[in-house]
Amino acid sequence: MKYIIPLLAVSVINSFAIDLDKYSNPEDINIIKAIFAENRGDYRESSRLFLRLFEMTHKEEYIKKACEDAIEEKDKPSEALLNSVSDYLLSSKVKDREYLARELSVLYFKADNEKKALEIAQKYLSNSKDKKSLLYLALIYDFAKEYEKEYETLRKAYKLSHSPKILLKEAKVLYKKLNRKDEAKELLESYIKMNRDIPIEVYMTLINAYLKEKSIDNALRIYEKLYEREPKQFILHRIIGLYIHKKDIKGAERFLERHLKNNEELLYMLYKRDKDIPKAIEFVKKRYKATHKPKWLAEEAMLRYEDAKAKGKITPKFLKEFSSLFNKAIESGANSSLYLNYYGYTLIDHDLDIKKGLELVKRALKQKPNSLYYLDSLAWGLYKEGKCKEAQEIMEKVKKLGGFKEKEIKEHYEKIKECNQKG
Repeated sequence: MKYIIPLLAVSVINSFAIDLDKYSNPEDINIIKAIFAENRGDYRESSRLFLRLFEMTHKEEYIKKACEDAIEEKDKPSEALLNSVSDYLLSSKVKDREYLARELSVLYFKADNEKKALEIAQKYLSNSKDKKSLLYLALIYDFAKEYEKEYETLRKAYKLSHSPKILLKEAKVLYKKLNRKDEAKELLESYIKMNRDIPIEVYMTLINAYLKEKSIDNALRIYEKLYEREPKQFILHRIIGLYIHKKDIKGAERFLERHLKNNEELLYMLYKRDKDIPKAIEFVKKRYKATHKPKWLAEEAMLRYEDAKAKGKITPKFLKEFSSLFNKAIESGANSSLYLNYYGYTLIDHDLDIKKGLELVKRALKQKPNSLYYLDSLAWGLYKEGKCKEAQEIMEKVKKLGGFKEKEIKEHYEKIKECNQKG
């Protein structure tokens, strides 16, 4: 707040001691005293001094400072200050009536006189064209639990500013305090429809309202609008999560097909989860054509194997095609332990090339030495070579690691144990 300080007074503000006898002007003396009181945190005293300055000079900046410091003070404001501000507000000399009305209303709240605080706010702020004053009045109505008036006041403030933050306040009053939920949602829906630069909070408020009501389809609709504007991963994951929640994997796939960029892996995962093998195979072929990454060759080989296995069509011709595709993948650099073990185990299990299968499995184990599945593959290969004792030693390790929860691993263990007992 601006107020006049003589140059000499400014020069001594930071001094620890000052001879006030040097100053003959009472205004200067009280200014310095008030500033020092503020500096030491004695707001009660500084407020009293600024009120005295106002009474001496009738300068509005002093009564403003008196109010500000009284608000900072922990104790209740003095009756003298409350009366002085109230009287001054009635004067035709007031320049910043709304500011003082807001300050006085706060002071009455501090004085535990909520009725008077509301009265002051209504009297001086209800017809305001100042957004800040209307927001303050709305807050007062909220304290007084007069929610209909709070909403009406926020509407006025919004019309002045078209601020989305005020719109959100309106919607929350309608939804939570007035229980007019449909109006609140309609308000937000209209805003999203009519505007372009919309804060994410507007979308999220509407989405959360729909989620509370278990209206998943509406929540998804708004989430998808938000993603069109903000293609961020956390939004994408929430969209896919909601589709999965409603058991609509196809819906999730359709969404990702429309927004494929940077989401290829997620879409592929959904194809596999949905056991849509033809679509998954078509997808990996397109990905290989687009990227030439060997992992997609390996994925195609595994998909084709699982499909043939489910249909009972694991023929010598198929295995030859499978091996050709997987060889190309591995030779091109698909060296993930998953691919090495998968191909290695298949070579072993179908007696295609046990030696090569074991080499691949050992390479996988270098990456993940304690994998139950890879250890089982190694033991199974050794069993196929007739090395039952070595195979059983490995399977005992698998047993300790809890691998027998898998039916196939347990079956391998029994066969290897039987072979070892026969000697």
